[in-house]
Amino acid sequence: MGLAKCQFILRYRNAMLGFFWAVGEPFMFLGVLSIVFAQINKQPLAEYALYLFSGLIPWKFLESTTLNGMESIVGGRWLLTQMDTPAVTFPCVSTVIGVWDLLCTFAVGSVFFLLLGTPAGGPLLVLPFAFLVWLVLANGLAILSATIFVFVRDIKPIVQMGLMLLFFSSIILNMESNIDPHSLYGQLLRFHPMTSFAHLFQDPLYWKRFPSRADWLISSGIAAGVWLCSAAFLRRVRSKIYFYL
Repeated sequence: MGLAKCQFILRYRNAMLGFFWAVGEPFMFLGVLSIVFAQINKQPLAEYALYLFSGLIPWKFLESTTLNGMESIVGGRWLLTQMDTPAVTFPCVSTVIGVWDLLCTFAVGSVFFLLLGTPAGGPLLVLPFAFLVWLVLANGLAILSATIFVFVRDIKPIVQMGLMLLFFSSIILNMESNIDPHSLYGQLLRFHPMTSFAHLFQDPLYWKRFPSRADWLISSGIAAGVWLCSAAFLRRVRSKIYFYL
């Protein structure tokens, strides 16, 4: 936690807006996308903004944790070479900072939901468990990307493009209710890796219902699989990391 606090201070040192940018940036992104894609999805702006917010907040956490964690091991080489610090510490620190950003954004977003007349309900009680699933996935991707980055430094634009493709092709941006399930895109969404993850937040926040058992099983299975594979990969190559820093 001390390392996370240090990284957090360094992150916003000499920044005019400080940590307010961590909250402001997702809402600026939300505003731009809402204006454009509300028309594409043929929805009122306020209604679509609520829908988009329900999926965008966990997605921004996943994206920022993965990208910030990617360079964490290389960035912490000074500590790795001077002290016996486990390499996994650094992507985990990036995850902790991402959690802080998510909590701040979600707190402000809750006010946004209440102002638009969205009442709280029983399904909201599952949000901590939904966040836990996203947390495991984000931490797993951060560990994996950080490990690969040690050996392949030009992987960052590839990961960025992959994340962009996942986002723009997912139901986070495109309302599932407007998509013909029998169309090619509708069929592809059934196998889209982010569909079940998106349901964990969209169902309780926007649709006012509990996520299905299938969504819990699929998303939890993917998250656990990614984390276990990432941890195993890092453990396998950890002895080689020091030669590539």
